[in-house]
Amino acid sequence: MILKSRHYKTEPKIRPSSESPSAVIRYIDPTSISSHTLNDHVLPGLSPEEQQNMRKFSNASLAHVYLAAHGLKRSVLAQTIGCLPNELQFESADRGKPMVSGPAMATDWHFNLSHTHALVAVAVSRQPVGIDVENLSRQVPDLDIAKRYFSRREYQHIAATIPGEQARLFLYYWTLKEAFLKAEGWGLSQRLDAVEFDLSGAIGLSVLDSAAQPTQAWRFWQKQPNNTHIMSVALVTDAPDLQRAIDCQPWHLADWQPTH
Repeated sequence: MILKSRHYKTEPKIRPSSESPSAVIRYIDPTSISSHTLNDHVLPGLSPEEQQNMRKFSNASLAHVYLAAHGLKRSVLAQTIGCLPNELQFESADRGKPMVSGPAMATDWHFNLSHTHALVAVAVSRQPVGIDVENLSRQVPDLDIAKRYFSRREYQHIAATIPGEQARLFLYYWTLKEAFLKAEGWGLSQRLDAVEFDLSGAIGLSVLDSAAQPTQAWRFWQKQPNNTHIMSVALVTDAPDLQRAIDCQPWHLADWQPTH
């Protein structure tokens, strides 16, 4: 069910070619990074608006995760495209999905960001992409949420699973739905029950409501980057081997470099 799987320079680390991955994914545990490291090597690369948003958090832990997440977003984009993190500019699309608006060399790249308290991840691609991560130890209140927001078949699958595994299976479905909605640029509250996922083999998507008809030929991929988290990705690729189409690796402390 689950697929297993520097320095800043002004040239891309991942060069576009027929052999390049369809999506680049990097992830890190923000609790493994000291505030000193983030403030010295990451904060200067954020825009004034991002820095202001970070300072709005009254909770230091939330501010720390925000800084790590947006620093990772800029760093991975910069490393993939071949620019400096603080050269990147962003704006929101019609539905509010963030997109790269500058520099010109970066505007045909897509990205998506997701984070929990102990994991942040970013996906970068030439095509639209969506990613979601969740902590597998997260308490799911009860099955009523699945009954209300999932398809009947998805709910039945979860309900028929042994109680100790129900929350995990719920999150397998939940992250796929959220990755799909984020890739499409829809809000999370929209169309959760309008699509149905099949986890019996290669992950399949069925559309139950024509209002949720996908705009892209999405393919779906899941990975457990560690023992405590699940990661789901919606991407566009014609690669026959989905596993090889995705370059998914941890981001290391040594990858954080000064932006000046």
